[in-house]
Amino acid sequence: MTELATALSRATATTVEQGVLSVRADGQPLAEFSPHGSLTFFVPPRSPAGAPRRLATFDRRGRLLLLLRWAPDGTLVRFKVRGLDGRFLGVLRGTASHLGWGLSDSVCLLEGEEGFSLDRSLTLFRSVAYEDLDCLPPLDDPTRLPAGAGSTVLNVLALQAGIRGRPLSATVAPTRASGSSPPCASRSAIVESLARRANVSHAVLRKRPCS
Repeated sequence: MTELATALSRATATTVEQGVLSVRADGQPLAEFSPHGSLTFFVPPRSPAGAPRRLATFDRRGRLLLLLRWAPDGTLVRFKVRGLDGRFLGVLRGTASHLGWGLSDSVCLLEGEEGFSLDRSLTLFRSVAYEDLDCLPPLDDPTRLPAGAGSTVLNVLALQAGIRGRPLSATVAPTRASGSSPPCASRSAIVESLARRANVSHAVLRKRPCS
């Protein structure tokens, strides 16, 4: 990507919080090396007031973990993330509709390692503004997801919110499968888990009062 290549030519490296080595240009991250060996690339913001766009994350062996596709106008189109079973889950923005909350993003299982070839659709969740995310959306029929897939996808959303440092609330709504919202303890567990796995501070992840 031309924007990233141009910015890298004037970048410098510095160590930031939690031992992360960050390669930056004009104060914005272009690449980050975690203490665990993962490498994440970012596309520079389109304006000085904008936020960097996460592009891809690789593990210490160079295996792709996460890839996001952005439109020329800076909006997220889709992303793929590796699940616990090693297969990729894909999320396509605004491609479905739900009777309860309207416009939705589709979650699907992808074929192979390359590209974005759909194997089968799994479920959907309410569409969110990935560029300015402040809440976790309700998920329809989570029983159709492979083990750990729900938290894997929500982890990506938490990472997106963390880029802007926005407070992120877990907004758990009734699902077709359960017919009722999870109890207070379950809501808290969602937020606690995301805070640990996404390395997002509790100042960013905020719990809503349980009703």
